Amino acid sequence: MTDNEEEFAAALQGLKNNYPETLPTVRMTIGQKARALSARGITLPAHQIGLAPIAKLAPAADDHFHRFARKLAKALFYRHLHKPVPSDFRIATTWTTGDQPNARELLDALTRFMPLLEAGSRTNVEMGDQFYYRFNVSMDQEVIAYTASFNHRTFLSGVGAREGPGLDFEGFCNLRNWQVR
Repeated sequence: MTDNEEEFAAALQGLKNNYPETLPTVRMTIGQKARALSARGITLPAHQIGLAPIAKLAPAADDHFHRFARKLAKALFYRHLHKPVPSDFRIATTWTTGDQPNARELLDALTRFMPLLEAGSRTNVEMGDQFYYRFNVSMDQEVIAYTASFNHRTFLSGVGAREGPGLDFEGFCNLRNWQVR
């Protein structure tokens, strides 16, 4: 087994033990793999499609990504503003992987108004500098926005504000894969 295979096996075992409802489908038919590749604009010769390393996420995993994205928004709020998130604060979140067709456009749009990049530097975990984020806050500290990257493969983003006319959260509800809480 290679290091990547061992790491993947360990991650799967962790999911199986703690969140079995989020286990991905790793055994996919050639037809399922072909559709997944096509959705990402990837073309392979027919004899290589079955070898493509593709896994399908369980629907339950989506809620876990959004929950983590909300926790990260609150942590970044506290880190940068030095106070807890107000109780009437709503947060819209989304997540994507780097291979999704819309990922680049979303990240480019967020980067335009969050120019400062911060790299993680924790020494007590294996993540090291594999965690990056961008954070911005309005002058009145009523609106925040962030986008974060884990190993340049998984991206979480969020926008938060107090309840009221400041931000149209219902508009976020209409966007693909955005969740508001």
